[in-house]
Amino acid sequence: MSDRPEIDDVVFDDDNPEWTEADFARARPVEELPFAAAFPRSATHAPNDTMVMVPLPRDVVDT
Repeated sequence: MSDRPEIDDVVFDDDNPEWTEADFARARPVEELPFAAAFPRSATHAPNDTMVMVPLPRDVVDT
């Protein structure tokens, strides 16, 4: 069995309410935000990066 909620279960979060039509109308793409230039998007990893998979025991992951 999965610990994930069912699709019909709705989770309400007062700290992050559902967006309204007005919220969507005010939204801007990340490229328009002033800090976007400080964090450029990259389609690929840097040439020196190497992807590595590390198997971990379940008891380490479930803590």
